[in-house]
Amino acid sequence: MAVFGILIMNIMSMGQPVYFYDMMDMRQPVSGANLWAWLLESGLFEGAMRGMFSLLFGAGTILLLERLERTDRGTGPADVYYRRILLLIGLGLFNSWVLLWFGDILYLYGISALLIFPFRKLSPKQLLIPISIVLVQGVAQESMRLHSSQETITKGRQAEALKARKQKLTEAQQADLDKYEGFVKQHSKEGVAQSAEKMTGKLQSRNLSTIVSYIWGWNSTFDKVAIYDLSDMLVFFFIGMALFKWGFFEGRLRNSTYWVIALVGVGIGLGINYFRISDNYNSRFDYVKIVEKSWPVATYQLRRVFQVVGYLSVLVLLYKNNIFRRCFDLLAPVGKMALTNYLLQSLIAEILFYGCGVYGRLQRYQLLEVTAAVWVFEGVLSHVWMRYFYFGPVEWAWRSLTYLKKQPMRKAAMP
Repeated sequence: MAVFGILIMNIMSMGQPVYFYDMMDMRQPVSGANLWAWLLESGLFEGAMRGMFSLLFGAGTILLLERLERTDRGTGPADVYYRRILLLIGLGLFNSWVLLWFGDILYLYGISALLIFPFRKLSPKQLLIPISIVLVQGVAQESMRLHSSQETITKGRQAEALKARKQKLTEAQQADLDKYEGFVKQHSKEGVAQSAEKMTGKLQSRNLSTIVSYIWGWNSTFDKVAIYDLSDMLVFFFIGMALFKWGFFEGRLRNSTYWVIALVGVGIGLGINYFRISDNYNSRFDYVKIVEKSWPVATYQLRRVFQVVGYLSVLVLLYKNNIFRRCFDLLAPVGKMALTNYLLQSLIAEILFYGCGVYGRLQRYQLLEVTAAVWVFEGVLSHVWMRYFYFGPVEWAWRSLTYLKKQPMRKAAMP
């Protein structure tokens, strides 16, 4: 569900300018199917699917390390673990620079995962310490960026008012005005529209050299910015580790506990998100106005934590029901090939949007139709593949290189 859900948001940057990832394209209708598509993505999925992916990665890390320590034959869990993570970083670079997905998360997962090995022995209660530290750091970092933007607007408008009254500006005031004008030029609806037009022109060119050069530039920018925001992944890694040790994923807690977590998590998460998307819509997706109206403390990371843990509690409760369990089991082959399917989504997007020139030509709701088609394709492919093989192709290669030994691949023929 996580690997399918994350495509809902990724495709908003794969098939149209990234500027409209979480905002509506004002050049298209902002009502009807497009509005409902945006409400679905921004209200229920944005940030939550990435958070779920990250949380499961943290849980999977503990599952792997506990198994390695039980079966250690002299190589040591650290040797296997760090080789596995370095290979993951390589897969992320491949996804970014070869499959041309500048929003790849595997590279950042790998960089973040290098830091969590020393915390593997901590109890759920002890893991609350790194969870709290990383969460506070992430909220503080995001709030500082927000305050900086708000200060740019405030000081810039003060300088603009002085200039309008024909008063001579000091060097500092002129600098404030220049910074403000640059901010508005970049983030206003008009500035975003111009940047989107430029991006669309580059990626619709169907000229391989132009497309590769442009996306590689985005890769460099994205990696440099995101590397300073590893708290986005780390907080969920630690939460996933704690929940796994707590028995959360295996349904060991009382149903009443899951119900409380679900109601509180989903209620607070969606409540915070309601105010966010309302401000975005009422501001007509003008980022400058959105920044002005923002709360003094950034709530993005807090919202995601509540929303993701709440969602997972709902899923555990549903999975305890035999009827829903049968439905979920249909997704099991997709989960066993999660890494293959994630990279396959990038390949499909590269062929469809860049190779076939579809980039920027679909409306928002139509991108969700493409998402549904990819789901069907990957679902069928995963079921067929897993009937004959133990692993997905990427999982097999990753596992073989991790253990430095060729792993079994094809299942024995049925009698």
